[in-house]
Amino acid sequence: MGMHGLSLNIIVTGEYAQSDIAVNRGDKEENKKLFDFLYKMKDKIETAIGNELIWDRQDDKITCRIRFVQTGVNVFDKDDWNKMIKFLVNASERMYKAFKNPVKKLNEYLKTAISDKR
Repeated sequence: MGMHGLSLNIIVTGEYAQSDIAVNRGDKEENKKLFDFLYKMKDKIETAIGNELIWDRQDDKITCRIRFVQTGVNVFDKDDWNKMIKFLVNASERMYKAFKNPVKKLNEYLKTAISDKR
């Protein structure tokens, strides 16, 4: 994703397929700040993707997730595989493109914040 601690992942289960952005730099409070920074661009990001996302801050956990989910599919049902693959490729491409500039802005913000502390 162009930044340490942000990853683009795919997940498949017996109930859904998911492409998500995970925010985990090892520090719970830092992760929440990074998530909040991205959340401020929620409308712009979702417009670029063409779908609403699930913004899961997970206050009780270290990692935050921004999820694009397809429900009603099952990784254990071979009849769903093509549908899941198409969704995951498409969703992941859209997520990557939509988050590219916001992550760039986040990187710039962090560099400024670090240099201000010096």
